[in-house]
Amino acid sequence: LKCLRSRVEHLREAMPFDRIHITMSLRAVYERGIRLFFEYYRYITDDDRQKLAVGEYDAAWVTCKERDSARPALLPQEVRDVLLRVVEAP
Repeated sequence: LKCLRSRVEHLREAMPFDRIHITMSLRAVYERGIRLFFEYYRYITDDDRQKLAVGEYDAAWVTCKERDSARPALLPQEVRDVLLRVVEAP
C-alpha cells in the first residue's frame, strides 16, 4: 500500500503522559486502494474519553517491477475479500 493522502483534523491538544486511544475503521474499498478513518481520544477516566482528532488515510495498491517504478495495481482478490468482509460486518 502506498499513501496517496492523509489528513488529521486536530480538535484538542494532548499532553505528555496522556493515555490515548485510537480507533481505525475501513471507510471504503476501491478497485486499486482503500480509505481508512481514524479517531483519536484522550482518556479522562477509565470509562470517559474526550475526542482529540479525526483523520483519513487514502492508499493505493502498487507494484514495483523496477526500482522507483511504483505503478497502481488491482487489489489482490484475497485482500479485497477480507476487506469487504470487514466492511460488511455488523
